[in-house]
Formats: sequence, C-alpha cells, structure tokens
Amino acid sequence: MVLAFHVGDGVVHHDEWWERPVCLDFVLHPTARVVAAVEAAGFGDARATERDPYPEVEFPSRRAYVEAVRA
Repeated sequence: MVLAFHVGDGVVHHDEWWERPVCLDFVLHPTARVVAAVEAAGFGDARATERDPYPEVEFPSRRAYVEAVRA
C-alpha cells in the first residue's frame, strides 16, 4: 500500500480555487499517527518518508508518503 498526504494538524479551508468559488477543506495529518493507523489496520513494515513542498508551486506544507505491506 502507498499513501500520500499533507503533514500537520488541523484543517485548511479554501473559499476559492483557481478563481472559482468553492467550499473545500483539507485535513492535515501527523505522520506518526498515520503510520500507527496503517499498522493497526493490519499492515506491517510501514515506512514513512517526508519532504518539503516545492516553493511557489505547492501549498506550503510538508508531504509524507507511507509504504506498507499486508502483514
């Protein structure tokens, strides 16, 4: 299994996206909590990698990628 998400705690809300009105919430997740949930769901050997956002291109939050195999 491979999972990608924005790292953090809380919710980021947008009222506009690409100059169009929206009502959109993004939920940020702490990496350790996601890894624990993946392992609790029966996946083993969960490994997480984090990276910084690409400046001026992406939302300014860290990204995480979790890889795991079914135990």
